[in-house]
Amino acid sequence: MGQSIFGQFSLLVTLAFALPAMAAGVDLFFVQGNTTWGGALIGIGVLMILMEKYVDNPFDAGSIVGETVVEAAVKEPDEGEDEQ
Repeated sequence: MGQSIFGQFSLLVTLAFALPAMAAGVDLFFVQGNTTWGGALIGIGVLMILMEKYVDNPFDAGSIVGETVVEAAVKEPDEGEDEQ
């Protein structure tokens, strides 16, 4: 299914910020040998694009992470187990 005009514009704006950061990160990482800052800039650019694609509302990011952590940490009791 296609995106709306607003969705396409939002992706374009995100790419306008993410791609220069990633280009600077590639330059720092591969050309200048500064792996820390280069890797950080590449990661930030990728994170910006993934957030645009998978998170509908910026405030949803915290709840998504929280739900994942809680599901990993807390085990639901089985229905057959007796609680004593």
